[in-house]
Amino acid sequence: SYFGFLNKMLLILEHNPLLQTYPESPIYHYGTFEPSAFDKLAKRYQTDIEGIKKRFVNINSFIYGKIYFPTYSNGLKDLGKSLGAKWTNEKASGLQTIIWHNEWEEGQTQRKEDLQTYNQEDCLALKILTDELSRIQTTASISNDVEFVQNPKKIASEISQGVHNQFKSILECSYSDFDKSKIKFNVENVEKTARNLGGKKGFEGQRKKMPRPTKIVTVSKDEYCFKHTEEKLRSTLSYTQRFIIDVIFGKNGVRKTIIKYVGERGYCKKCSRSYSPATLRQFGKQQLYGYNYKAWIVFQRIQTQLPYNKIFETISEIIGDEGNWSYTHTFIKEFSEIYTETENFIIKNLLKSQTIHADETPLNIRGTTQYAWVFTDGKYVVFRLTESREAEIAHEFLKDYKGTLISDFFAGYDNIPCPQQKCWVHFIRDLNNNLWSNPFDKEYESFVSEIRNLLLPIIQTVNKHGLKKRHLSKYRKSVDKFYKTNIDGKTYKSELCNLYQKRFIRYRNSLFTFIEKDNVNWHNNTAELGIRHICKQKSISGFFHESLTPHYLRLVGIYQTCRFQNKSFLKFLLSKEKNIDNFGVRRKIIIEND
Repeated sequence: SYFGFLNKMLLILEHNPLLQTYPESPIYHYGTFEPSAFDKLAKRYQTDIEGIKKRFVNINSFIYGKIYFPTYSNGLKDLGKSLGAKWTNEKASGLQTIIWHNEWEEGQTQRKEDLQTYNQEDCLALKILTDELSRIQTTASISNDVEFVQNPKKIASEISQGVHNQFKSILECSYSDFDKSKIKFNVENVEKTARNLGGKKGFEGQRKKMPRPTKIVTVSKDEYCFKHTEEKLRSTLSYTQRFIIDVIFGKNGVRKTIIKYVGERGYCKKCSRSYSPATLRQFGKQQLYGYNYKAWIVFQRIQTQLPYNKIFETISEIIGDEGNWSYTHTFIKEFSEIYTETENFIIKNLLKSQTIHADETPLNIRGTTQYAWVFTDGKYVVFRLTESREAEIAHEFLKDYKGTLISDFFAGYDNIPCPQQKCWVHFIRDLNNNLWSNPFDKEYESFVSEIRNLLLPIIQTVNKHGLKKRHLSKYRKSVDKFYKTNIDGKTYKSELCNLYQKRFIRYRNSLFTFIEKDNVNWHNNTAELGIRHICKQKSISGFFHESLTPHYLRLVGIYQTCRFQNKSFLKFLLSKEKNIDNFGVRRKIIIEND
């Protein structure tokens, strides 16, 4: 019987001279069937194999979940064939050996030889696999045919390496060194104002002493009651005062100034109460801050991206004022409303531009994901916030736009009814990454080489002559030839080639717009540069406040517009100018004759 055959194998294992000669040598097997079968038979036939069992080594345990061979399964047959092992009988399998064994017992003597050949070839396959694992163990870090999942090696043939290097050169052409000019202050150390607490000893309501003003402004009493306009206010000889803390920026630094406003209260007989002058009533009752002070706070939050507590630590260190960081929210909202007119001016000019770059990035709004969108032409920048990545905002913003939209391959931009240019930097990165990940796909390597051959001379011409149609239109024939040879009607076996073939077909009218129009860029780095400030703020803040984010984005758009135009954002705020184009322009002095 089959079990009788296995029992004989037990005796062979127990008394084999070779095993006795090398008692420490491991006995390799594949899977759990052999140890399990030997355990059952040893128990049935009262055979001691404990010493031999300790020498069993399951090769499968070194493969499952650890090493992935280019096969559809981890079966010994699949792995062995992938490494060059061969079986004389193509039908050979564990199940087939049971049939052969039954046929052998029925008198077909040839089946004994088939069983012996099969077992021998299985053992040879296991040896080949074991040797391969030993090779992988010692040479994995330097072998081109072994890859690490967590830290993949960049393997490339000589052809692929050339493509990678040239794509790297093309991508470097898309970078531009932006003039990152910054305002620097030479700030003198200012000692903090000592806190002199007043009030009676033990009184919980002790208050700060009123700051000493650097300037006092007297405000006249109102003449008439603002409720009873015909009623004259009487003199009360009672006065109201307000303190405004502000800063003055000079050539040598920044200093604090405190303006004290004083005005006599007027008494209305009909109201039976007295009123502060209208000028002081508009200030409110809380401690107030001047325009320059607020502008400085907004500048530090928007441009330098300081956390709220750091902003007031800085101010306390420089001018000795211990403000409340929560004021920052109020100041940002206030300045956002002040500069709504400026944003409208930016939008109006942006929509007149020949090209607009668009991009988007997710924001964490108190645990929910929303999206910040940027629209820019490299001179003007506008941001918008949406609750989802649906592209309605882009369609709405660009509904009447007649210029060229430059974007990545996000499908939401595809149906915007204007000429488009897709970003070649994104395309090349995808091509390059897939080429690194699939170094043995020769068909894909050849396909990417053809793209490189098409694109490289075009980018070289851009670098030499700029984005001019008269120099680039000559490449129309090259593009048409590329499509005819590599795209239209071409059949590929490589899945990657099929993937990129479909992309070339889908974006045929928006990949090469830059050779048909003047000053249309071949990449979307301008949008990425515009939105990079937001991405950096994400890493600093972690999340944004829903009510504050639209105001924050408006001010960031104005800051980025100043930056793109190489203008000081702080000085623009301090100037109180609303038109960025007018800011920094020397105005002519016109003298009229009498």
